[in-house]
Amino acid sequence: MTSTMDSQKVNNLTNQDDVPPVGRITNFSSNLIQGWVHSEEKPGKRWVVSVIAGGKQVGLAIADQFHPLSPGDGCHGFRTMLNDDLIKGVDELSISLANDEENVLHRLSLSVLPQDTSHTTESSRVLWQPGLCLHGWLVDDQEPDQPLDILVYEGHRLIARAKPTRWQAIHGKYVEAGFSLDLPLSLADGKSHTLSVLDSKGRVLQGSPLTIQEWPKGLSSLLQTNLFETEKLAPLVLKVAQYSERVIQPSVRFDDYPLWLETFSSQTKMPSNKTKPTQKSLQAKKKPSSQQVKKIASTGPTLGVIWLGEPTSEAKALLSASDAFAVQHFSVTEVLSGDAYQETLQQAAEACDWIAQIQSQDHIAEEALNQIRHAMEAHRAKLYYTDFDYLADYPNDDAVINPHQSPRLPAFLPAFDIDRLWCQNYLNATLCIASSDLIQHSLVRLPNAPEQLSYALVMALAELKAELKAELSHADEVQVGETKAAKSINSQDVVHLPQIGLHRHDSGLNKAISASEFLARQEYLMQYDAMATLSQDEKTPQRLRLQRQLDTWPDVTLVIPTRDALSLLKKCIDTFFELTDYPGHVRLIILNNQSQKAETLEYFEHVTAQGKQKIGRGTAHVDVLDYLYPFNYASINNYGVQHSTSDVIGLVNNDIEILHPEWLCNMVALLMRQDTGIVGAKLLWPNNMVQHGGVIGGQFDGLAGHVGNQLTDEDLGYLNNNQLTQRFSMVTAACLLIRREDYWRVGGLNERDFPVGFNDVDLCLKVRALDKAVVWTPEATLIHAESATRGKDDVPEKAARAQREMHNLRQRWHHVLNNDPAYNPNLSLNLANAPFTALALPPRPVQARTNRLPGLISHDQTLTTLDHSQEDTL
Repeated sequence: MTSTMDSQKVNNLTNQDDVPPVGRITNFSSNLIQGWVHSEEKPGKRWVVSVIAGGKQVGLAIADQFHPLSPGDGCHGFRTMLNDDLIKGVDELSISLANDEENVLHRLSLSVLPQDTSHTTESSRVLWQPGLCLHGWLVDDQEPDQPLDILVYEGHRLIARAKPTRWQAIHGKYVEAGFSLDLPLSLADGKSHTLSVLDSKGRVLQGSPLTIQEWPKGLSSLLQTNLFETEKLAPLVLKVAQYSERVIQPSVRFDDYPLWLETFSSQTKMPSNKTKPTQKSLQAKKKPSSQQVKKIASTGPTLGVIWLGEPTSEAKALLSASDAFAVQHFSVTEVLSGDAYQETLQQAAEACDWIAQIQSQDHIAEEALNQIRHAMEAHRAKLYYTDFDYLADYPNDDAVINPHQSPRLPAFLPAFDIDRLWCQNYLNATLCIASSDLIQHSLVRLPNAPEQLSYALVMALAELKAELKAELSHADEVQVGETKAAKSINSQDVVHLPQIGLHRHDSGLNKAISASEFLARQEYLMQYDAMATLSQDEKTPQRLRLQRQLDTWPDVTLVIPTRDALSLLKKCIDTFFELTDYPGHVRLIILNNQSQKAETLEYFEHVTAQGKQKIGRGTAHVDVLDYLYPFNYASINNYGVQHSTSDVIGLVNNDIEILHPEWLCNMVALLMRQDTGIVGAKLLWPNNMVQHGGVIGGQFDGLAGHVGNQLTDEDLGYLNNNQLTQRFSMVTAACLLIRREDYWRVGGLNERDFPVGFNDVDLCLKVRALDKAVVWTPEATLIHAESATRGKDDVPEKAARAQREMHNLRQRWHHVLNNDPAYNPNLSLNLANAPFTALALPPRPVQARTNRLPGLISHDQTLTTLDHSQEDTL
């Protein structure tokens, strides 16, 4: 996961006397090339295939997929999408083995292929993969905001129809363009079917026509036969299901969320999807009288529900019937003045033990209050919040009448994340119940609008912690709230209950915020962290960028291991000096691990002779240190850190490429907060797809895996998480920053147990065990050609080492990885689905949780004891 050191290239032909495999290109349509590569001498080997156009490599693929024409076991097929610009004007495609492009396996002439000009490749694409499903995208260039229908014909017969349902970046703008379309079961008859795919204006999509051939197969077809009615078939179906679960962990698509919720939740009563509320329903109720706000005599705590708009009598009666709380109702409207909202909020806080704020169009789930009350018995927190669901957005109001046409989608949130909250007000979007003490805290300015409540609560929590810290340290000279240092919050004060607690009428997260709301949030942020600022992204106004500035910038040392791979290393160093703007001094330590090539050694001499150079407002210089021992990524980096003297250390791979000037400033500024231990960057593959959008635990059978690999840099991601600064439990060491003091406090990278892989996961979790945050930010976006020099773990020696590292990671951190606070237990860890793209089947155990790592133990010889008495920070 972390290093890119080994000089071995992709392991295809290691012996020139070997008989090369044979291969064929079987299909090229809509820039998707498919084929197979197989060797009779090595039937178990899966080859890396290079696609050549115009004498240049335009694609790479691994021939490890099922292909109906493939020899051997049938799993020697490959498929990959080719870039339009790279194949424009070429008249031939060919395939060869990677690193052996001179020996062509097969050629395909493009001059005879029909060209479809109805839609361009930028405006449409339709693809078929094995199964009764078509997918792709469709947008009208003239009216991109008006989704078109996708129509599928067999001959003159219309057999399927759908609308785009996924947001996608087209021409630099996000529109509903992506679609998935299920074909009729009748097509699974073993015969070839030629299908034409058109839009609702009669224009042909790129990739149409296409030919499919499917057979009846799987449990779904079996369950629809008359045989399933017989008892003797049930044991066979159970055996097939058990085998399927061993091969592929089950999961559920988001489209099937309502059925999933009904199956796994006691909250089976879903709100009906009605037309939008009228303005009359939003009129204000008269202010509560003193008798109305008098505390209810009850053995349980009182909950003041502040309705934004006038709720229905049924909604009020449902909450009032709760055994968990004695509920009082307060109503305000959006047109009330700031003073009126503050007065209502103050009345609720004085009358009740707890408060919650809900829009009148929304519904609290039936069991939500009981679940929160149970959580209160296990935690002594001051703020509790749940997950929520919402009506999917549709292009017109006519589509929201029928509940089957208006599916609900879930918003499954992480444990409390203060950085994400500044960028995205998710507490305001969900069911959030706060202690009334927070509202009455004397040092916090009451919000004058509903959308500011989350930040007022956060500031109250931060001030309470600062007061407690001052009392414990007897630091009378410290004035609470008058320091430029960023504040923090006790992790045990905020509890997340990962269950649906609120049914919303909209997501609440996708709208651009108003100017007044932005200014108010910025004001609260300045109180929390005087060095922090927010800014709005021009292309995606719902995205807020969190950045910091420093009065004094610390020196930084970037540790860059390498073994030859001069082209990669040179691009890394060159782009650093060409683009980086950093106000302090940066020392780049190139760790030479037995480089052999003369041009590499000459480059080392050249780059060190340059001395100190300007990088924007600061300076930088390069040193080269020789590491003469066998490759051990952890040991090499530790060696480099040992020879550093700066306060801030950066671990950087030699295949990193800098893209913008402020990347280092953005990372260093976030790191210079007392509660932050590590900062990681957003990394892209050279094709602009996300290589690293954070790391979550539990993937790959209890290990850890990267987030975002199915996204482009511009995609928003699940709940916009591809564009938000946020806290993960882990980030990759391909590019991360850490204080030198913290690095050695946890023993650095573990050279013995994780010499190559997962040493970054281990490092991050050790730092998290110190109650310090691990932060990922898209404000530092770089290119990373993962494992470009080290290669993959595909030879026996490397595979054995990788297995040992996986075993060590599970043994040491299983209690954390399987309960990652940054990932919701209702989301799938299925290898067939990328993180944040499917629902868990069944959900993992759901428990109220804080952002503190679960089950912390003493876990490393260099970290023999953990001081659990220190304050928990988020």
